[in-house]
Amino acid sequence: VHFVPMATDPVYVSSGPQIYPFNLRVEPADAKVDVIAHGERKDWILTNGVAPLQLTEGEYHYTISAEDYHTALGTIHIPTSQTDTTIRLRPTFGWLTISSDSMNLQGLSVEIQHDRKNETIVLPHEDMKYEPGTYIISIDKVYKHYPYQKTVTIEEGKLTTVCPVLVPKAYKHNTFLLVEAGYALNPSWGVGLM
Repeated sequence: VHFVPMATDPVYVSSGPQIYPFNLRVEPADAKVDVIAHGERKDWILTNGVAPLQLTEGEYHYTISAEDYHTALGTIHIPTSQTDTTIRLRPTFGWLTISSDSMNLQGLSVEIQHDRKNETIVLPHEDMKYEPGTYIISIDKVYKHYPYQKTVTIEEGKLTTVCPVLVPKAYKHNTFLLVEAGYALNPSWGVGLM
């Protein structure tokens, strides 16, 4: 004998708290999310930068942190009309790209100076992280070319791109080419960077 429920049979529903689905998206995806809710501290686990949550009514105070980023603090109030939110942490660094496309400079050594620290890299050099500040980019010892030097400022969360142009020494007296390449001329035809 099998029991088959009929449409008139009563349905019993749990009277627990109402659950609200909520997706918390975080950038960078490897950030750590700490939450205080209902007097308890919890870690929310991110999968590919998303924490799919089932929340009950209340306030959720979060702290989101990641290496090389500013920490974000905030509160999520449930219930809410939103079913998801995205929090992007601000980086504590900037990016530097030294383009080698303009003159096929691939393989050249470039010196990057900042606060009495020197770093030598080989081109191409793309989207590398640097702390904010002023940097001197130098390319020396290129056969039959003037040395290249440029001062740049790297800012938090921004990409700084440098496109070096090396001027052949054969063009020493061609004012147009030197000025176009970013060089300043002095009366004795010495060459220096602007």
